[in-house]
Amino acid sequence: MLKEPSISVCMIVKNEEKNLPSLLASINGFADEVIVVDTGSSDKTVGIAERSGAKVCSFEWCDDFSAARNESIRHATKDYILWLDADDVLEKEYHGVIKDHLRTNPGKAVFLKLVNIEDDSISEAVQLRIFPNIKGLQFAGRVHEQIAIALKKRNIPTTLCGAKVKHYGYCEKEILREKLERNKRIHEIEIAEDPDNFYALFFLGRTLKGLEERDRSLVCLKRVLDLCVRYDDPDVMAVAMLDAAVILCEQGREQEAVSLLEKHLSMFRSSNLIAFTLGELYFKLKRYEESYDLLMPIRNAEFNNEIVPVNVRTTRQSLFRYLGVSALFVHDYPTAEHCFREILAVSPENDEAYHYLSLTMEKKGDIEAAIASCRDGLKYSGEDPYLRKRIFILSIRGDDLEGALVEHERLNGHAADVDVLAGMFLIGCRSLNMADINDYYHQIQSSMSLMPQDFPDGLDTVKERFVALGECQAREIFESAISHLLTINA
Repeated sequence: MLKEPSISVCMIVKNEEKNLPSLLASINGFADEVIVVDTGSSDKTVGIAERSGAKVCSFEWCDDFSAARNESIRHATKDYILWLDADDVLEKEYHGVIKDHLRTNPGKAVFLKLVNIEDDSISEAVQLRIFPNIKGLQFAGRVHEQIAIALKKRNIPTTLCGAKVKHYGYCEKEILREKLERNKRIHEIEIAEDPDNFYALFFLGRTLKGLEERDRSLVCLKRVLDLCVRYDDPDVMAVAMLDAAVILCEQGREQEAVSLLEKHLSMFRSSNLIAFTLGELYFKLKRYEESYDLLMPIRNAEFNNEIVPVNVRTTRQSLFRYLGVSALFVHDYPTAEHCFREILAVSPENDEAYHYLSLTMEKKGDIEAAIASCRDGLKYSGEDPYLRKRIFILSIRGDDLEGALVEHERLNGHAADVDVLAGMFLIGCRSLNMADINDYYHQIQSSMSLMPQDFPDGLDTVKERFVALGECQAREIFESAISHLLTINA
């Protein structure tokens, strides 16, 4: 039988009376010992920790998180160390998962899934939280302290466990800004001491990005990318590239962002997040074929094992949107249909997805299914005039003129839309109703700022105006009506 691993839970705290009870309760029965290093609390933090049975030590704060963290692990006596923050919670369902993982992966350090709970979203990332209690292992870095560097030097392998730690540290935006300002100050001290401090530059760049100091952030991140040739840390390089690309896009420099990612893409072919980001940029630049080629292989990506926090739901919804629309442009209609149905399975109120799904079904030649998609959209998302208009147009395309007239009565404010006017003009032509033909011909001319004339006077001018205004659908319907009249006359 494999040995039951023992675990020391180590943390550093200051004025955490609000959060600490939840954390301590969440590790009750899991930790073999709890070590709390207090860095100068003035509230009830120390008393709460002592009453829980934790080993409590005091440490004079010196603007160095690694120093405090190393003090905490110095007191650890068990096989493994799990470091936590006071605003973390380890739910009991994962206690056994972690113990089983350590039992079957002896001697390895462990990445856990970190779930960041924010005011308006939830993001996930993986973070190295557990490592063997081996003498000499030390955290490095004044802020964003790292144990990975020490583990790598000792050739200690890492593994990924599916257990999740919930982190509530970023719920209040004012507190978050205070933390970022503090981190900025400390990282600047590190860089003053060592201008080419790789990790300090990286974390300062990320901190400045959070503070929206974009130009300074970009300088730091580009320096990190320059220094990467000296360091074997692909995770840092990938995150630095992604952050730099985001900033360039925020500054309206999308092509520079594309060039940056394209330059290094071959090094990160296995990174779904980099492929997604570049595919997103291609999409926004209307380079749909390239977007399709890049996103198609990652269409099943979950984005829940990334090194940076990712809102999994939002990212997957965006992936399906970009891929679905790009698939339409390359005529891959089965993929487009799959993508839009995936979006609607999660967000049945998404008007845009119903529009695209309807268009997809129309491109596949299934007018009934296209209309059904619009009706589903009206059912789930309320009275959307654009969906209603689309049913009207589709009814005309399906030669259901009576159905089109019924929908026309429900269009309300969109009855004067040029597509609708072209549709009503076509219905008039089909029924050879000269009064309707002239009426809607006049309305079409007025809608395009032309002087109304009786049909067919000014016909060439009307056609030219359709082209000039880019009214492709109205032009197609209008010319279909004219073709019908010419066929009759022939």
